[in-house]
Amino acid sequence: MNLRHSEAAKGPTPKDTPDADIVPQIIEVDGAKQVYELIVWLIRNCGYRAIAAANVAFARSLLARRCPVVVTSDLEIPYCEGWGLLAFCHPKHPHVPVIVVSRTVMETRLQFQRSPSAFLRKSFGAAQFQNEFRRLICQATARL
Repeated sequence: MNLRHSEAAKGPTPKDTPDADIVPQIIEVDGAKQVYELIVWLIRNCGYRAIAAANVAFARSLLARRCPVVVTSDLEIPYCEGWGLLAFCHPKHPHVPVIVVSRTVMETRLQFQRSPSAFLRKSFGAAQFQNEFRRLICQATARL
């Protein structure tokens, strides 16, 4: 299964498309617009399609309707903390890797089976994010 977005297949962006079923495979969740725009740009720069959710309600609606290949999320997001989003995501999509990108110090929550696959502190470098993202994409697509 090839998940890359090729230039030859260029079409309308997801926000321009009325059909909700073609929402991209990578979901990015962050309450800070500058951060989610940067992360979406980094994901697209890797050749993949992404959609940003600025709040947990939208992220949950996306996760309820489809199985993403990777989820990236902050721990501090409007109306819910990132651990709550992981708790919602894990039972529905237990094999989907999650990258947590946050200013918050990563708590040790060993009781959670739904721990993130990667953690990056905000102020991460573009290369650092893209390396982690590519590593998780390789793991996720190997299971397909």
